[in-house]
Amino acid sequence: MEQVHIFASKRRHWVVPISKTAENTFNPIRDVVDTMKIEPNPDMKVIRLTVGDPSVFGNLPPSERCVEAFCNAIKSGKDNGYRPAHGSLEAREAVAKYCSTPNHTVNSE
Repeated sequence: MEQVHIFASKRRHWVVPISKTAENTFNPIRDVVDTMKIEPNPDMKVIRLTVGDPSVFGNLPPSERCVEAFCNAIKSGKDNGYRPAHGSLEAREAVAKYCSTPNHTVNSE
């Protein structure tokens, strides 16, 4: 038991070597952006044109309806685990509808 405690208290890091492909990747935009020396105008509000994840600077907040639905789903306790391996009925029905054609109907089973 004590061994587990000691092991759990040590900080562990992933040791993943960089691939040659990743090592040779070059993004010209980063080269430009990283070398820019621009002082923001103190009289103007900064408009962040986020590269990558638009949620980092709050540029893409979820709607209140989305937040409410998410909170309700968590509070309900109905979806706090893995879905069945064959998928939920709702998802299977949606896929079946999407994949069906006028000449061929796909069912959710």
